[in-house]
Amino acid sequence: MPPSHRAVVERTPERLRAEAAAIGVATAAYVDRLIDSRQHVAQGVRAAVGVIRLSGRHGAAALEKACERALAAGVLSPRFVEGLLKAAGHPVLPDAIDGGPGEHGNVRGPGYYH
Repeated sequence: MPPSHRAVVERTPERLRAEAAAIGVATAAYVDRLIDSRQHVAQGVRAAVGVIRLSGRHGAAALEKACERALAAGVLSPRFVEGLLKAAGHPVLPDAIDGGPGEHGNVRGPGYYH
């Protein structure tokens, strides 16, 4: 069997779960949900491979943070995680929501309205 074919055969859900667990807890949970959410196991494996492959380009720490945010948003899509990683300089989801819009020149405030 050619090496490329052997690599595809060796992509089992258990092996992918182990690779994701080596990256981090959130990545392991995300990959586990990806594999279980698909109708066919092969679809889940393909999606999980895509997520794990992102750690090579963006790093394990960034992938872990992106998987945390994707789990919090409830989105099971490798493209969503990739979008979070690409927008690392521009946070897609805020870490914490403060009390309001803050100080700004266009905000009139409660004293304006009588």
